[in-house]
Amino acid sequence: MTHDHLIPDTDGDLLHTSGVIEELLIALDQADDGPVDPERWITPLAIARGRDAIGNINVAIGRAERAGAPRLLAPDGHFELVPLHRVPLEEDDLAAYALAVTMLGQSLLPGGDEVTADTLRHSDDLWAPRRLPPGVDPAHEIVARATSLQAVLDAPRDADAALLAARLPAAGELVLSVDEHAAYQRYVARFLAIWAVDSWGRQDPLERFVFDGGGGASRREPPPR
Repeated sequence: MTHDHLIPDTDGDLLHTSGVIEELLIALDQADDGPVDPERWITPLAIARGRDAIGNINVAIGRAERAGAPRLLAPDGHFELVPLHRVPLEEDDLAAYALAVTMLGQSLLPGGDEVTADTLRHSDDLWAPRRLPPGVDPAHEIVARATSLQAVLDAPRDADAALLAARLPAAGELVLSVDEHAAYQRYVARFLAIWAVDSWGRQDPLERFVFDGGGGASRREPPPR
């Protein structure tokens, strides 16, 4: 079953991260290209299904971003808000991706899958042309970002999301009412709590300011990562 998910525009950051996760799962799937080990068969199976799922998710996100999004304005009719993309996602893909993320995290625990853990430890090159800050463990960073991506994609469709989805046009412009603007701010705040963090888990204050400053969220160039 397909459901529409509203995702704030991140100037390509979300799509870049999901692309990195897809490259990782492809690499893991290729590393498992051999005889099936009965002691660890569930991990390669989950990784293979997760690879296909994140591929479908990437296509959906990319298509939504290329299609653009309606221009959103605060109740004053002048303050431009960060747009929301309507992204149709398959529930089966979300479930398969969630299981793959679980397998990634479990591989880093004592007694975890060594093939998966070793690939994660050598995943820093996947972020090119961006580079991870010195001292950041690539294995934990990519698992953390994969988990954040899962949380964003599978966020609960609450009353705020339902209100915004019902009012969001396919194109054009929408001036939010006071109630709709409040729902937008709450929705974006929850998104930021999940996504706008740096490699140490600290929220970037610039991200919160440009999304929420002045009672709304403005379009901006993203800070370098």
